[in-house]
Amino acid sequence: MASQPANADESPFAYVYLTEVLPKGAMEVEQWASWSWKKPDEQFRQFKGRTEFEYGLTDRFQIAGYLNYSGKKIVPRGPGAPDSAADEFDFDSVSFEGIYQVLNPFLDPVGLAFYVEPAIGNGKRELEFKMLLQKNFLDDRLIVAGNIILEYEWEREPGEWEHESALEFY
Repeated sequence: MASQPANADESPFAYVYLTEVLPKGAMEVEQWASWSWKKPDEQFRQFKGRTEFEYGLTDRFQIAGYLNYSGKKIVPRGPGAPDSAADEFDFDSVSFEGIYQVLNPFLDPVGLAFYVEPAIGNGKRELEFKMLLQKNFLDDRLIVAGNIILEYEWEREPGEWEHESALEFY
C-alpha cells in the first residue's frame, strides 16, 4: 500500500461550527481533545477525546461518525474531597453527524448550513440540531460565524429515563 501525505487544516473556532463542508468524495479524520485538572480538595485530571471520520457525500452534504471517550484520575485530599479515588477510562458514546450546506460562504452573500447529530451511549441518548451561519470578509481572512443549537438529552436513571433540553446561541 502506498503512503499518502497528511494535511492539517485550521479550525478557527473551538466550539463554533462553520458552514463549509467537504467536497464530494473527500475524506478527513479529525481528533478533538480536552484536558481538565486542579479541583479543590483533590488531585484531579480528566481527558475527553473524540475521533471523527468525515466524508463528503455530495458537494453540499457531509456525513461523519464519531467515537467519544474519556478518562479521569481522582485522588481525594482534604475535607471537601470525594469519598474514594478513581482511575478510569470510558468509551462514552458513538455519534453520527450530517451537515447540509444551503448557501456557500464563498459563493453566496452568507453561508448557511443545517446540522443534525444523534448520539448513543451506555445509558445515554442525545439529539442535537444546529443552524450554522458564516460571513467571510477581507478575502476570507476575517470570518464571522454563529450557531443556534437545540439539544435534547436522555439519561437512564434507576427505573426511568430523565430528559433535558437546551437552546443555545454561539
